[in-house]
Amino acid sequence: MADLAQRTALMVAFVTARKAESQPSAVIGVSYSNGANILAAVQFAVPALFDASVLMHPLIPFAPPAADRAAQSNLPPPGRRT
Repeated sequence: MADLAQRTALMVAFVTARKAESQPSAVIGVSYSNGANILAAVQFAVPALFDASVLMHPLIPFAPPAADRAAQSNLPPPGRRT
């Protein structure tokens, strides 16, 4: 879990910096497997960072906190938590 926390912090910093540089109209995250785990963790940590996301085959290794995600478009394909 320490590695996931580290990768989450790195992705938050990276995306925040890119958003500040280019000021995009929308930010969409697309990620697979372990990257999808990291992207999911980022979304739980900073919900407003991405406007939409596609998480392909995430195996989120933690119990996600309850949150209102009505303003986001997310596509988490079927999978299971192990």
